Amino acid sequence: MAAMSNQMPKLWLRKGRETPVLAGHPWVFSKGIEMGPVDEAGKPARVVGLVKVYGGSKEFLGIGMYNPNNSISLRMISINRNDEKDFKVDKDFFVKKFKGLESAKKEFLPVETTAYRLVNADADWLPGLIMDRYENVFVFQIHTAAMDMYREEIIDALKKAFKPEAIVERSDIDSRKADGLQSLPVKIHYGKVEGNVEFLENGVKFFADVLGGQKTGFFLDQRDSRKKVGELSRGKKVLNLFSYTGGFGLYAALNGAEKVTTIDSSEPALELAQENFRLNGIKIDDEKNFEKYDFVCADVFDFLSSINIGDYDLIVCDPPAFAKSNDKIDEAKKAYTSINRRCMDLLKSGGILVTCSCSGRITQEEFRDILKFSAGRSKKDMRVLSALTQPFDHTERVSFSEGRYLKTFVLQCLDHF
Repeated sequence: MAAMSNQMPKLWLRKGRETPVLAGHPWVFSKGIEMGPVDEAGKPARVVGLVKVYGGSKEFLGIGMYNPNNSISLRMISINRNDEKDFKVDKDFFVKKFKGLESAKKEFLPVETTAYRLVNADADWLPGLIMDRYENVFVFQIHTAAMDMYREEIIDALKKAFKPEAIVERSDIDSRKADGLQSLPVKIHYGKVEGNVEFLENGVKFFADVLGGQKTGFFLDQRDSRKKVGELSRGKKVLNLFSYTGGFGLYAALNGAEKVTTIDSSEPALELAQENFRLNGIKIDDEKNFEKYDFVCADVFDFLSSINIGDYDLIVCDPPAFAKSNDKIDEAKKAYTSINRRCMDLLKSGGILVTCSCSGRITQEEFRDILKFSAGRSKKDMRVLSALTQPFDHTERVSFSEGRYLKTFVLQCLDHF
């Protein structure tokens, strides 16, 4: 249901807390709130939803989505000063937002790329909403209670803005619990999805399993890192660990890798990886290619124990997020140190390690320190060739460092002369 600003409860931030909001930081924790929310009569309002937000000096700052049940009590949806008198969230609001984001992001997409992140939640001023586009199939997730109130408006806006083939909701996520919500079954809200959805990324063909795959069906955020691996792979023996549906290995194969070994513990993921190779005309089923393109269902640590130093020239290590909560950070750092040391142990001089962390609770500098410790324990001197983060469509704001979660380092093992 649409909400008008003149009916919204009001709240006031503590003095000084307005500065990061004005700079574009979308979060306010509960301790940053001085008073409120209160209704038009000045009485306390126990609300989950839209509120007017004022600074410590009583100036209007914008509109937020409020939930007292989360430590991040306030998430800004607008910092437009003109919204104090007239603001509503309805179908037309989302149409304008979606079309604006589409225009802003398509301008910078690589050629022959038909999948990207349309909405990156708080960083795109739509807190709690993730939306990926695969060709003309839209897949969204709702993480927060306030945004959960606008599901129908979101769906109607997508229909009006894009005339999609299908709209799929993937709110089958545990992160909803932080906002007092339950994980929901996967649901097709509009159209039909028959099998996997095909799309292009830098001219490479992929299938996305939008109904059963991880996240929204594919890890679109590794687009830049996959391209980098392709650039480095010619003539090399490449090992792709935690491969999911084989993206890094596929880029390597298409760019002249001598050998590509794809490792994952999920048989269905490996089957889809093979389909992605076939989709691009790589003849993995030819007897002469059985050793060149290898797909192995195995525990990564067990596999690494079974191979020798120098078997591979380039190793890609893209594990799942080891730190999914603050109480797991120390454990995650140990896991990252262990896996990266194992990879470094297997590299000869000149060998390359492309290593990633998607744990938002570990910063880029912390991850770099982890790699330093891994290199020390492996007795390897590693040179940084590149440091990558999430691509531009997974929006990162200068003022919102918490929105940076993906870190990728491209390292090369050095000789000492």
